[in-house]
Amino acid sequence: MKFLVKKFFILVFILFPLSSGFPQSSAIKKVLVSDYVFQPYSDEGYFQGWNYYFLNSEFQIFVTSLISNLGPGSLNHGVAISVQSGKTGSYFSTKEFSNKSLEANKKKYFVKSYNNSFEEINGDFEIKVFTDNVKLYLKFSSPRSGVTLSGGKIILDQKKFLKADIPFHSAKVEGYIDFKGTVYDLKGTGGMEHLITNQEVYKFSSRWEIMRSFSANGMKLFLGGYYGKKEEGDFRTFVILDASGAILDSGKVLESKVEKFERDSLSGYKIPIVEVHSLGSEDCQFRIQKASVAGRINILESISVVLRFFVKLFFANPYILIHNTSNSLNCKHISPTPIDFQGVQSHYLINSK
Repeated sequence: MKFLVKKFFILVFILFPLSSGFPQSSAIKKVLVSDYVFQPYSDEGYFQGWNYYFLNSEFQIFVTSLISNLGPGSLNHGVAISVQSGKTGSYFSTKEFSNKSLEANKKKYFVKSYNNSFEEINGDFEIKVFTDNVKLYLKFSSPRSGVTLSGGKIILDQKKFLKADIPFHSAKVEGYIDFKGTVYDLKGTGGMEHLITNQEVYKFSSRWEIMRSFSANGMKLFLGGYYGKKEEGDFRTFVILDASGAILDSGKVLESKVEKFERDSLSGYKIPIVEVHSLGSEDCQFRIQKASVAGRINILESISVVLRFFVKLFFANPYILIHNTSNSLNCKHISPTPIDFQGVQSHYLINSK
């Protein structure tokens, strides 16, 4: 079972989940290097992931580096990559490795999984990823310092915890992708998201989501969280940043209303097409409308027949659904008029409601 769970999270941790017990008194604060460096725990449920995203008019690329005890040993690790482009089509791949090929630093950010590397160099971040069909190099320069959205470790159950960060966002990104022998130069923007926990998330959640939104004047709005297995366990938080990276507002999503559902043709799940969230107060509304499909991943197609049977047994039908969205923020204490955003929203369905 441990191996099955670990394999599942290698496949689906291309996301930025938020915490379950976000206390009203915890201040969302600027992130420190100590928040996102390698922090191993001995708990069986430990896993730590760093998710990078790259966006421009032609490519959407998500890369995740993951370390976990969810497997036959400790500090199992792997890399997942998702590429969506009219030039390459949709591509998804995962690689897994044992602790013998792991190099990681507890004081500065550096993780190497076999021949894949992720590190901070003089304030910039560089990643190198190799799969059977892809060679990827990205350099994230002049990144905006992010925030610790969970405000620190959130206690889930006794000594079990969850912690979520955005180490940086709005970085300038340059690099290249070699896709099946054809090389494409890459220039765009991106960021990095981080999660660490010592509790298996499938034990308390059924579905995760993350919204990354960007306005024309440089404002950012991140919103995400999960649906718990129990009704009272649903939880989402948000943060709104101005063009300089200063926090304008943050906290819990008070209420969410879905104005329109649609059944996804691939997964069969009902997903919200138009939804409105109350952010922190009833007079601050954030409206999300899906504009186009950016990617659909059937997890069961990415694994062996035997493993597929057990994953389906324990996790139902796991899918990743990614959409481009058109959003608007109507929040009088931030702006007298509504602000339009363009976004990328990801749904991660485990045992979805």
